[in-house]
Amino acid sequence: MPVFESITYSTHAEWRMRKRGFSRQDVELVLRIGDGYMQDDGTWAYELGRVRVVIVDNDDAAHVVTVIRLRKSS
Repeated sequence: MPVFESITYSTHAEWRMRKRGFSRQDVELVLRIGDGYMQDDGTWAYELGRVRVVIVDNDDAAHVVTVIRLRKSS
């Protein structure tokens, strides 16, 4: 369970959050209790339910790159 001293948001992430109906509180919940894994490009993805938050992790700070609503599995 990561604990970040600060969380910043890219312009792209804020735009996607607005478009997809996610609040900063939603994102912070995913970062706090979601399952995290490192992606091939070095970013971290955290998933909770049907939400994926992609961040750049810089020690105690997280920079949110994008927020994705996952599709239902078939």
